[in-house]
Amino acid sequence: MASGGSTGFTRSVTGEEGAAEETNQLMAAWEGDDDRGVPLDLTEVEHATKYALDVRNKEATSSLVARYRNAAGEELLALVKEAVRIGKPCTFSGTVTFRDTVTMPDDFLSADATGLAMMEDGFLAASEAGRAKMAGGFVTAAKVAADVATQAELDTHTEATTGIHGAVSAATANKLLIRDAAGRAKVVAPAVASDIALQSTVTADIATHQALTSPHSATAAATPNRLPVRDAAGRFGVVAPAGPTDIALKSTVTTDIATHQALTSPHSATPDPTASRLVVRDASGRAAVAAPSAATDIALKSTVTADIATHQALTSPHSATPDPTASRLIVRDASGRAAVAAPAAADDIARKDTVDTHAALTTAHGSSGVVVGKTTADATYAPIAKGVTNGDAHNHVGGDGAAIAAGGLADGAVDTTARLANNIVDDTKVGNRVPQFYRRQGGSATYWDTVGTTDYTPTSVRMQAGAIQVIVPNGATTGNTTITFPVAFSAKPLVFVTLLANDANLIYAGYQGVGASTVRIDVHVSGTTGDRGFNVNWLAIGSE
Repeated sequence: MASGGSTGFTRSVTGEEGAAEETNQLMAAWEGDDDRGVPLDLTEVEHATKYALDVRNKEATSSLVARYRNAAGEELLALVKEAVRIGKPCTFSGTVTFRDTVTMPDDFLSADATGLAMMEDGFLAASEAGRAKMAGGFVTAAKVAADVATQAELDTHTEATTGIHGAVSAATANKLLIRDAAGRAKVVAPAVASDIALQSTVTADIATHQALTSPHSATAAATPNRLPVRDAAGRFGVVAPAGPTDIALKSTVTTDIATHQALTSPHSATPDPTASRLVVRDASGRAAVAAPSAATDIALKSTVTADIATHQALTSPHSATPDPTASRLIVRDASGRAAVAAPAAADDIARKDTVDTHAALTTAHGSSGVVVGKTTADATYAPIAKGVTNGDAHNHVGGDGAAIAAGGLADGAVDTTARLANNIVDDTKVGNRVPQFYRRQGGSATYWDTVGTTDYTPTSVRMQAGAIQVIVPNGATTGNTTITFPVAFSAKPLVFVTLLANDANLIYAGYQGVGASTVRIDVHVSGTTGDRGFNVNWLAIGSE
């Protein structure tokens, strides 16, 4: 069992027992007797179910458990009370997990070629996240080099705004860049495309770009994958749209608008009072709505009729009053009278007391003789009972104030200088053989050609007539001629056209564009061979 000054153990399978001296050596080595025992060389242990070596220091106050030294007697590894002491630099080639605080001596970690301490891959145990970590207190402050920044120094460096690594805001080569107090920093003019641009460079480039008439190969033609640009007329083309969001062509819009305009019920419009639907008139030109509920709603005819009837039945509409109240409408009282304030201007309404005062005057309007209501007169004026003086001298029959009988004016009594005023005699005052223009019907008090059923009493009437020839050119179906009335009417007159012809191709004659001074006469035929002339008589009747 012993060989070469050392003791080797092999699992006994035959029941051999070691010599007593060898057993004593083994016990001495285990007990740690000074200078006794020979180091054990465990060459093989099979089927171990417990630690191959389990050493316990029974002396609680002693810190020595085991120690390993080199040939020079220097401590390499010591097992002391509750700790492991490593006395020389170590290189761990496998994964090491320290379960408690570890104090490492200087040069504990082996150094790489640059003199920096290093750990081999996997030296530190991984955390749950898969990263190597050190337990709390693994590295003490004493082991941190003086040139390693503290947290406070890092915080100060983070908050610093000037002097950071020599940074400047000026355009200085090989210097870090920092913004100045206005938040700006400078660089030199760029030399390559990836350099920082100057503001002046960008401004110039933008100005140059804006001045381009076809930037990015833009074209006014309808070209795929090219930007559009307006041509000299301000237009650019696109192809016909395929989807609803495509740009529309003018022809497309024109067609769509024409189609839309031709719809009789666009957007589901209806003449019925249907909520949330557009209104369209029915075949009679009417459309219905629901009964109004607010003042701004469209009114029904029945609503308007009822409101008008209610309003007409009011005896004091709009706060009207028979009293002379300012800014109020006038309504007659129960006796049919209404009052106003005393007139102040010539065009104010006169009151009864105003008229009575004037009627009581005896020298009205500065008169020095007979005034209205006077029963006597002096010899200067015609007798009241007679009406005129010297009637015979005025070629009157009788001077007694009676109406002048028929034939009462003597021949030649009215000379060439005496005239009746214009329009002083109307058709009701003339005799036989004078046609009477008694009434007219129409839709305008001014324009006689406006249709309607209202009766109007004409005042001064003018009649004009004429005959013209209208030429229908060869192959045409219509000819026309504009005539100018000899004397202009005050408004559009009635015009009558009579065609003087017996022609199988003739259809009718008419007029259009009538004005106070002119009217156009039209002749319509089914066709002509060569230029044809048709005679037309016209008559115009209207106001002077």
